Amino acid sequence: MQSQSTRSKFSMIDHSTAATGADRFDDFIRKYSPGGHQGISVHSANFERNAPYFEWATSLLAGGDNISRSWFLKEEFLSKGREVFTRVRLGKEPKIINPRGLIEPGRFLSFAKAYVNVITYEKKIRSTPKALILSISYIEKALRYLNKNINDPSNLNLKSFEIAHRAIQESSHGQSKKYDIAKELEIMACVLQDGYKSKNMHTRLTGFNLLNSPFQFRSMIASSSRPLLKNPVFPSKKESQVENRITSEEIVAVGLAYRKAISQCGAKSPSAFFSALLGLAFTTVSMRISELICLRRDAIYKSENDLSRTRIRISRPKIDSHQDIPISKKLAPLATEIFQTALDYSQEAHLAFKYYIERYPHDFNSIDELYIPLRLKQFFSKKYLSLEDARKIFSVPETAQVFSQRFSQGFGNLEKLQFVKRPGDISPLVSFGTSKITRLVTLKQLIHFCKDNEIIFRSRPCGEMDKYISILVATRMLLGSDVALKKKLKPLFDKGIAGSIYIKSADLKAHLLNDFKKLKFPHWPYVSKDRHVKLDEALAVWFHPSPANDVGAGEEKGMWWKPENLTPIAIGFRISYVGKAPPALFLKLGIKLRSGLYPSFSLHQARKYHQTNALLAGANILFVDELAGRKTGSQSDFYDLRTPHEILIQSIDTFDPDDNYEVVGPIASALEQVKLVDRSAFLFDKAVPKHITEIGGCVTDWSINPCEQFGECTNCDKQVWMKGDKKRLSTIVEKRKHAIAMIKIAKKKKKDGNTSLSLVRQYQQFNADLIRCNEILAYEKNPEIAAGTLVTFSSLVQPLSVTELVMKLSAENREIEKRK
Repeated sequence: MQSQSTRSKFSMIDHSTAATGADRFDDFIRKYSPGGHQGISVHSANFERNAPYFEWATSLLAGGDNISRSWFLKEEFLSKGREVFTRVRLGKEPKIINPRGLIEPGRFLSFAKAYVNVITYEKKIRSTPKALILSISYIEKALRYLNKNINDPSNLNLKSFEIAHRAIQESSHGQSKKYDIAKELEIMACVLQDGYKSKNMHTRLTGFNLLNSPFQFRSMIASSSRPLLKNPVFPSKKESQVENRITSEEIVAVGLAYRKAISQCGAKSPSAFFSALLGLAFTTVSMRISELICLRRDAIYKSENDLSRTRIRISRPKIDSHQDIPISKKLAPLATEIFQTALDYSQEAHLAFKYYIERYPHDFNSIDELYIPLRLKQFFSKKYLSLEDARKIFSVPETAQVFSQRFSQGFGNLEKLQFVKRPGDISPLVSFGTSKITRLVTLKQLIHFCKDNEIIFRSRPCGEMDKYISILVATRMLLGSDVALKKKLKPLFDKGIAGSIYIKSADLKAHLLNDFKKLKFPHWPYVSKDRHVKLDEALAVWFHPSPANDVGAGEEKGMWWKPENLTPIAIGFRISYVGKAPPALFLKLGIKLRSGLYPSFSLHQARKYHQTNALLAGANILFVDELAGRKTGSQSDFYDLRTPHEILIQSIDTFDPDDNYEVVGPIASALEQVKLVDRSAFLFDKAVPKHITEIGGCVTDWSINPCEQFGECTNCDKQVWMKGDKKRLSTIVEKRKHAIAMIKIAKKKKKDGNTSLSLVRQYQQFNADLIRCNEILAYEKNPEIAAGTLVTFSSLVQPLSVTELVMKLSAENREIEKRK
């Protein structure tokens, strides 16, 4: 995605064009080609105008890809791509086999690249738009058909779009794909004129006015049918929703998994790490699995204005924003604890990524030095490593025979050395067939022993006197029978020294570095293609687990030389069934439900859990959507798992207008002036809440008239309080404490000489908050007012104007940005 500065620049694009016809297209190409005059690009840095493909920027790459190209094929060759070009990876140049199958360099190809560049950017597409590329192939074929094999885009007209549309209808694509391609064709026809707008699209596409003769074109291809909504065999959405709702028993299983993992496996165990991450999703805020993976190491913090309040800072890539959300006071200590558990476990992997990113911030393949933890540097400072050294490096117990075999084999390709004290100190006459040489003495020791025991040599000994030899070599050098000599030499060799196998530490470092570089980091040094969070800033990092029969075998022991970021698959494997395999986390800890099955759910269901609970608590649906990281509420119904019974009960608990109810405050005083017959209607209009807010109710129906106070309820005469509302009384108490604290700060600033208008206005606002909160608390303590009575209020001070309210909200947003 582009930076904010680029976006603001794009919003000011001048869509005016040059005179007429072909000149307009040339001007369009100059402006909107990658790296053009408008300065926007979703293309990679290596843009070639005549290349027959569009090479995408890293922000649009799929996971695991480091390069992606969309080829501009002619419509006749769409099903024969392999006959036209070869696909390559790792930045290599592709080979073109049949140039006739590709759209030739020229005005149309340049126009196509500019159009793909600007539309992909303006629609904020996050992956390669395949349907858009295919639509270009169909319209190019139509141009050639109508204009004697000339594909000049200035010849585009209604006929060309109709011919392309018919070709899409007659193609062999599936119905869904036909619909997508034809829809892109419809968008192109509109955008090349005065623009495109649809109720299904959140962003209006401004037109470029490239065509001289206006026309209307709409795709007639219908979208694919939805059998789940039409087939009576399948349950309706509302009927199936309740089945996907996480039960209280499964929620308890999450907490039990965390406590059990710490007691059984330790706080720095993979089980504790995964259960802590899972706990974060339930104790903090609704988050997607991608947002959990991108959670920062400083995500949970104390609010500067209120140290008793814990907040979580979360990135929302779907809406390109960051949120700072308060955590429930009851859950804040637990959330802080489990966050620290995850932080401690991932600390070593964090240090590894920090080391690599500081030295190799731009290219993962350029890494040429292995990160070695401080605790292991003493071993790698040695030139040669023994089996015992290797065991400590890999944290392998002495009982692991598989590791001994792998070491003796040089881990597959490392050079093995056998010596006693230094390389080459064993005689070449000694056999190297065994994995461990036992009982060796030097040639000098043998000569002295033979001299003392009157043993005769067959020939004069030659060679280096400090070389070690075995008893077999010694018997071949001496005169006599082998059996007798071995018996005589036994006392000498019983006191001998055993040789060992060694490997070079430099070879092992190179071996481990090569093993690490086999991992894939397609967005290095970032966690995801959104490029918001770097690997050394992420919480969900760990070491790649060792295979069960490999180096470091054990309870999912991590390989310290292979740090990596968690993937959705790694999390899903541990918390939900994969085929018939039970969730690894709950299987490891032996946690089962009363049904005998293991708990199994996804973080997607955790989001539904948050949404449902928020609605049951009376939260506004728009507020819930914002907290869930959604721009629109089109998905809200799918996340609402309340049963019809719960919705009914919740409505009754909120307010029943048919009941007899009492009202106090300004509205009750004004009631005396109303005719007797109209009093019930007057009270219903002026005192009955039309919906519930976090600090009471509001008599205005926002679906008809938006809130004129931008949510500033405490300085509004439309607020209503129902005495005895215990659910929201705690919020009033907290709001009062906050107002008192802010008033103290404002008074201090005024005393120091700050008399700015914004300070005065905010002081007035917090003072209004304090007065309103005191009024509510006074009504709550008044024994003469019955529970359930509706309390109305007057405006306390002159309401802020719309401009002043916008300025106040902007100032608050700036403060939030400073804390990030």
